[in-house]
Amino acid sequence: LMGNITGNQDRPRFTSLADGTLDTDEDMKFQGWTRDIQHGGADGYAKMRLLMSYLMSVPGIPCVYYGDEIADVGGNDPDNRRMMRFGGLNREEHLTRDWTATWANLRRSRMSMLYGNTEFEVINRDVLRVRRTYLNEVTDVYMNRSSVPVALPDGSMQPERMLAGFLSDGARLPAYGAVAFDLNP
Repeated sequence: LMGNITGNQDRPRFTSLADGTLDTDEDMKFQGWTRDIQHGGADGYAKMRLLMSYLMSVPGIPCVYYGDEIADVGGNDPDNRRMMRFGGLNREEHLTRDWTATWANLRRSRMSMLYGNTEFEVINRDVLRVRRTYLNEVTDVYMNRSSVPVALPDGSMQPERMLAGFLSDGARLPAYGAVAFDLNP
């Protein structure tokens, strides 16, 4: 199977690109040598969580580059090889680590997420539905790439069937959010 990768040692950290702290028009290796690259707000964390949801929901082998499970930052090599941190995590790093663990466990514990047939449906320009089916087990994953919460299609939200993620206001998919539902009868 093809491996799907969050990042690697030859590229800048996804989080630093996603939150805009790296200037993509400049040499990102030079930026890593000359700047102390840190988080530029909460968007990078949220986008990393969305990437983790996607990675665990699509066919292939999920490969998480060390530090991405907490949304670590950095420019190009060698800045993206900072020492791994296991303690002293901030609130967003804890949330991202727990989110990654939840989605990895979902992937590991459901046959549909491991071996299932896959259907992609673009609900609108910001929402993607991934349906994974294996025998009678069906998992629906909704992902929002927008910076604002969005309503899910009628009938898709059944909180008692939620496997991972969360809804805001009880019925909306949060900005850069993802949610998985068990559709088994």
